[in-house]
Amino acid sequence: MKEITVIMEEGCPYCEEAEKLFERIGKEYPAVHLRRIGSDTKDSEPYDFYYLPAVFVGTKRIFHGACKEGDVRRAFFGGKQG
Repeated sequence: MKEITVIMEEGCPYCEEAEKLFERIGKEYPAVHLRRIGSDTKDSEPYDFYYLPAVFVGTKRIFHGACKEGDVRRAFFGGKQG
């Protein structure tokens, strides 16, 4: 099973928008596990990010900051446009 890590912060409007996109698009990819972690937790320390939300497949950052549907879909394809 593939895992996508999304680093978010409660109250962040970009994070809320990304969450909606991940929930909607994630229904198309049941074999993908979405791991959500807070930006100020110990779990987020190994990741390199400056803006939220920050999205990773493994340790590769796919995008961070405001996103669009295409960005979220790229995360499901492991950084490759499908």
